[in-house]
Amino acid sequence: MTEWLPLALLAVERGACAVEAGASPRRSLAALALVLGAMTLAGHPETLFFSVVLTAAYAVHRTAAAALSRRATLRALTRFGAGALAAGICALGLGAIQWLPFVEYLQRSAALALGERTSPHFAHPLWVLQVFPNLAGSPL
Repeated sequence: MTEWLPLALLAVERGACAVEAGASPRRSLAALALVLGAMTLAGHPETLFFSVVLTAAYAVHRTAAAALSRRATLRALTRFGAGALAAGICALGLGAIQWLPFVEYLQRSAALALGERTSPHFAHPLWVLQVFPNLAGSPL
């Protein structure tokens, strides 16, 4: 799934460059919607979350950089931000064929219903192993 991340960042960059040049970022935003939709269909929600957060942070960075350097009008930057948000919503629509059945299944999952009662809470002394699982050595 991370192979789509450079394309998402490229779409954001081209959209921001188009706004700075006074052109329309529609093609870049359409590409962003398609790339995010493909990422949604890739089937790994954790990686999708991190990729979307990184893409959104980069879009905010590029928008703020253009606003601070006064290379684009505030109205154009606002439209670009709204377009990027719309691209994310379109991506959710494109991936709905996969995530809507998952949400329905999750509501009926016995593991979810029993999970709160059977699983121990996050063990604070072992938090470092959550980030670095082989810190104490590999089990092999």
